[in-house]
Amino acid sequence: MLEPKDISVIIATNLRNISEKIIEQLNNYSDNGINVLISIPPNKSIERAYNLGFSKDINIIKSDLIGQVSQRQYAYKFCKTKLILQMDDDIEFDYSNVKKLLGQFINLPKSSCLAPFLNIKNKNEEK
Repeated sequence: MLEPKDISVIIATNLRNISEKIIEQLNNYSDNGINVLISIPPNKSIERAYNLGFSKDINIIKSDLIGQVSQRQYAYKFCKTKLILQMDDDIEFDYSNVKKLLGQFINLPKSSCLAPFLNIKNKNEEK
Protein backbone atom coordinates (compact mmCIF):
# COMPACT_ATOMS: atom_id res chain seq x y z
CA MET A 1 0.00 0.00 0.00
CA LEU A 2 1.31 3.43 -0.92
CA GLU A 3 1.65 5.98 1.85
CA PRO A 4 1.95 9.78 1.89
CA LYS A 5 5.74 9.48 2.25
CA ASP A 6 5.77 7.83 -1.22
CA ILE A 7 4.64 10.99 -3.03
CA SER A 8 6.10 14.40 -3.77
CA VAL A 9 3.94 17.37 -4.70
CA ILE A 10 5.55 19.86 -7.05
CA ILE A 11 4.22 23.38 -7.51
CA ALA A 12 5.88 25.90 -9.79
CA THR A 13 4.82 29.39 -8.81
CA ASN A 14 5.85 33.01 -9.09
CA LEU A 15 4.17 33.57 -5.67
CA ARG A 16 2.02 36.47 -6.96
CA ASN A 17 -1.39 34.82 -6.85
CA ILE A 18 -1.01 31.95 -4.42
CA SER A 19 -3.82 32.09 -1.88
CA GLU A 20 -3.74 31.49 1.86
CA LYS A 21 -6.06 28.51 1.31
CA ILE A 22 -3.56 26.87 -1.06
CA ILE A 23 -0.70 27.54 1.38
CA GLU A 24 -2.74 25.92 4.19
CA GLN A 25 -3.47 22.95 1.90
CA LEU A 26 0.22 22.46 1.14
CA ASN A 27 1.16 22.82 4.81
CA ASN A 28 -1.43 20.12 5.57
CA TYR A 29 0.16 17.84 2.95
CA SER A 30 3.54 18.36 4.59
CA ASP A 31 2.12 17.78 8.09
CA ASN A 32 0.81 14.42 6.83
CA GLY A 33 4.18 13.24 5.50
CA ILE A 34 4.00 14.34 1.86
CA ASN A 35 7.18 15.84 0.43
CA VAL A 36 6.16 19.29 -0.88
CA LEU A 37 8.45 21.13 -3.29
CA ILE A 38 7.72 24.75 -4.22
CA SER A 39 9.79 25.88 -7.19
CA ILE A 40 10.13 29.64 -7.54
CA PRO A 41 11.86 31.71 -10.24
CA PRO A 42 15.47 32.81 -9.66
CA ASN A 43 14.38 36.43 -9.15
CA LYS A 44 12.16 35.61 -6.12
CA SER A 45 13.21 35.34 -2.49
CA ILE A 46 12.95 32.06 -0.59
CA GLU A 47 12.60 34.07 2.64
CA ARG A 48 9.66 36.01 1.14
CA ALA A 49 8.02 32.71 0.20
CA TYR A 50 8.28 31.40 3.77
CA ASN A 51 6.92 34.74 5.03
CA LEU A 52 3.71 34.04 3.08
CA GLY A 53 3.00 31.26 5.59
CA PHE A 54 4.63 28.12 4.20
CA SER A 55 5.74 25.61 6.82
CA LYS A 56 9.49 25.31 7.32
CA ASP A 57 9.04 21.60 6.47
CA ILE A 58 8.19 22.53 2.87
CA ASN A 59 11.13 22.66 0.49
CA ILE A 60 11.20 25.96 -1.37
CA ILE A 61 13.78 25.94 -4.12
CA LYS A 62 14.93 28.55 -6.63
CA SER A 63 14.81 27.31 -10.18
CA ASP A 64 17.69 28.19 -12.44
CA LEU A 65 15.27 29.52 -15.09
CA ILE A 66 12.04 31.53 -15.17
CA GLY A 67 8.89 29.81 -16.42
CA GLN A 68 6.45 27.24 -15.12
CA VAL A 69 7.75 24.34 -17.21
CA SER A 70 11.40 25.08 -16.40
CA GLN A 71 10.59 25.44 -12.71
CA ARG A 72 8.80 22.07 -12.66
CA GLN A 73 11.63 20.34 -14.48
CA TYR A 74 14.09 21.80 -11.99
CA ALA A 75 12.00 20.54 -9.06
CA TYR A 76 12.05 16.97 -10.44
CA LYS A 77 15.76 16.86 -9.57
CA PHE A 78 14.84 17.12 -5.88
CA CYS A 79 12.22 14.33 -5.84
CA LYS A 80 13.20 11.13 -4.10
CA THR A 81 9.77 9.48 -4.03
CA LYS A 82 8.04 6.82 -6.13
CA LEU A 83 5.28 9.21 -7.23
CA ILE A 84 5.00 12.86 -8.22
CA LEU A 85 1.84 14.95 -8.10
CA GLN A 86 2.33 17.99 -10.27
CA MET A 87 -0.08 20.79 -9.38
CA ASP A 88 -0.73 24.40 -10.29
CA ASP A 89 -0.68 27.04 -7.57
CA ASP A 90 -4.43 27.64 -7.81
CA ILE A 91 -5.72 24.06 -7.47
CA GLU A 92 -7.70 23.19 -4.37
CA PHE A 93 -7.27 19.48 -3.73
CA ASP A 94 -7.50 18.47 -0.11
CA TYR A 95 -5.48 15.79 1.61
CA SER A 96 -8.34 13.26 1.61
CA ASN A 97 -8.31 13.34 -2.20
CA VAL A 98 -4.56 12.74 -2.29
CA LYS A 99 -5.12 9.66 -0.10
CA LYS A 100 -7.81 8.44 -2.55
CA LEU A 101 -5.40 8.86 -5.48
CA LEU A 102 -2.72 6.90 -3.62
CA GLY A 103 -5.22 4.12 -3.01
CA GLN A 104 -6.03 3.84 -6.71
CA PHE A 105 -2.44 3.32 -7.83
CA ILE A 106 -2.50 -0.22 -6.44
CA ASN A 107 -4.88 -1.25 -9.23
CA LEU A 108 -2.79 0.19 -12.08
CA PRO A 109 0.17 -1.13 -14.09
CA LYS A 110 3.62 -0.02 -12.88
CA SER A 111 3.97 2.84 -15.41
CA SER A 112 0.72 4.74 -15.08
CA CYS A 113 -0.72 8.19 -14.85
CA LEU A 114 -3.80 9.05 -12.83
CA ALA A 115 -5.88 12.22 -12.81
CA PRO A 116 -9.06 13.18 -11.02
CA PHE A 117 -12.36 13.52 -12.85
CA LEU A 118 -13.43 17.14 -12.87
CA ASN A 119 -16.94 18.38 -13.44
CA ILE A 120 -16.54 21.95 -14.62
CA LYS A 121 -19.63 24.11 -14.50
CA ASN A 122 -20.00 27.00 -16.90
CA LYS A 123 -21.49 29.92 -14.98
CA ASN A 124 -22.70 31.45 -18.24
CA GLU A 125 -24.74 28.41 -19.26
CA GLU A 126 -28.49 28.67 -18.90
CA LYS A 127 -30.14 26.21 -16.55
